[in-house]
Amino acid sequence: MKTDDFEQHLSRQPLRPVPAEWRGQILRAATGEAAARREPSRPPTFILRLRHWLWPHPAAWAGLAACWVAILALHLASAPSAAEIAQARVGARLAAACNHLLGNPEFMAVLAEPPPPPPPPRRSPDQGLLLRQTHRLAA
Repeated sequence: MKTDDFEQHLSRQPLRPVPAEWRGQILRAATGEAAARREPSRPPTFILRLRHWLWPHPAAWAGLAACWVAILALHLASAPSAAEIAQARVGARLAAACNHLLGNPEFMAVLAEPPPPPPPPRRSPDQGLLLRQTHRLAA
């Protein structure tokens, strides 16, 4: 049977009336629905308002959320390791000690004094003998 034949067959069938009890059930359900629509609705919750606000462009909001997840992942990946934190703490302690010493007047007085002259280089006894002999010969 082709679709056109089936449609013609259906069009020749007589329409039966709807049972009376169905009519009552349908009308009761419709009046209940109409009454529910007339009742003042409660104010929407925060989630419903947020969903209504975000709904016009869900792809854009999903892209924005993906960007934030990527930023968070990069931030966590670039966090210093435990060794780097320990090294920074040692450097901070050393800087604090230097600041303490630089604020101490006794230490600053020691720094202000000129350094003592370096001691003369030590020579072996043979080198002194050679130097004296060359001076005698030159004279």
